[in-house]
Amino acid sequence: MAHPLWSDPGTWIALGATAVSVAVGVAMSVVFRRILRRPPPAPPSPESSAHPADPERRETP
Repeated sequence: MAHPLWSDPGTWIALGATAVSVAVGVAMSVVFRRILRRPPPAPPSPESSAHPADPERRETP
């Protein structure tokens, strides 16, 4: 009589690794969907982007 597959430790290791991979994939999918469904960030205002040390952006009086 053949050795039953379910009593082999390698079967349980393979099933456990597969279950972990599927769980991680589902979790990553949920995280990516949450990130992609967020509204885009507001563009920076022109006043906040002007740096005083940058001579090209200084306003001349």
